[in-house]
Amino acid sequence: MNIAIDIDDTLAQTFEYFVPFVAEYFGVDEAELWERNISVDNLPYPWEKELYAFCRQYSDRVVPDTPFRPGAVQAVDELRSRGHRIVIITARTTSHYTDPYATSAEELKRAGLHYDKLICATDKASACVEEGIDVLIDDYIPNCDAAAEKGIAVINMINRMNRDEQTSHPRAADWKEAVDAVIQIEQDRAEGRKNILLIGDSIRIGYCETVRSDLADIARVVYPAENCRNSDFIITRLHGWAQEFDAAHIDIVHFNCGQWDAAHFNGWKDSLTPLDVYERNLHWIIWALRREFPSAALHMATTTPMSPINETLPAQNPRTTAEIRRYNEAALRVAAEEKVPVNDLFALTVGWPSTDYKDTCHYTDEAFARLGKAVAGYLRKSINS
Repeated sequence: MNIAIDIDDTLAQTFEYFVPFVAEYFGVDEAELWERNISVDNLPYPWEKELYAFCRQYSDRVVPDTPFRPGAVQAVDELRSRGHRIVIITARTTSHYTDPYATSAEELKRAGLHYDKLICATDKASACVEEGIDVLIDDYIPNCDAAAEKGIAVINMINRMNRDEQTSHPRAADWKEAVDAVIQIEQDRAEGRKNILLIGDSIRIGYCETVRSDLADIARVVYPAENCRNSDFIITRLHGWAQEFDAAHIDIVHFNCGQWDAAHFNGWKDSLTPLDVYERNLHWIIWALRREFPSAALHMATTTPMSPINETLPAQNPRTTAEIRRYNEAALRVAAEEKVPVNDLFALTVGWPSTDYKDTCHYTDEAFARLGKAVAGYLRKSINS
């Protein structure tokens, strides 16, 4: 596999190393910094206004001697011995370093760390995609979130700054645990875990985390961070998603659109997408999915209904369950013609009471979780069949 690894507070003990320099620069006692858990990466206001000047005074000069976390160098050697390619990705920039690449390379050299490539990039998730990264090991949870959204497995390295934060990502307290987590990912892939892509509007956004959690034992579930909106939008974005989520390795695509297509935006008399155009667009989407995701089995979901008391609730972009039903009938015709299996979420949810809704079409957290478990159950059955 291709494994990307962060430097600061993942490989290196940056927080601990910089405490004395922060104390020196700001004229405070080190004990105060330890008590307040402060170092270079979490300076309080107004100290943070001095970060640029601080880094210009210290970074190039002292960073190459930063000590590494216990076992880090040996762990990376072990990963390389297992046949993995190691790419070091750091978010260091010229705002804090004269030459971030040269300084980082010198630091890695002095630590005795062997690797295959070094990259300086603030957008680590995109860098991971460009490098074909399978696993990212990083301490910064937003980096882990961004990478996971692109279908990359992540391991969050615990340190003084993030130890009390909450995340659903696998975590490692030290480098032994990090290597064990990588080995677990190896085993999962050897056992044939599936890669599933979910495409859909805000209803999909509401249930996708439950699907990911429920299928974690047999599948890696990914999905666009954005709302996939209507059928026209999906057509225009599919190629980008194919690149983002490594289309060649996607085994299942579960897709849906309809809420936006049926809606009367800003109260206009017609739906956003005329019914005949919607039907044509679904054929187009299926054609594009088969072209972009050649190894994937396709599953179409029907569109969920509106709240039973929808007509009495204010809505900027209204539609009715009767209209949703007609759009679903068109979707079912397309699915039959294209021989695409259907996950009938409309039939599942059409009897749900208004108390399951928080507005005209979106569910409560509890109802979304129930819907997610149903989608996960459907996909589990399709995997096992």
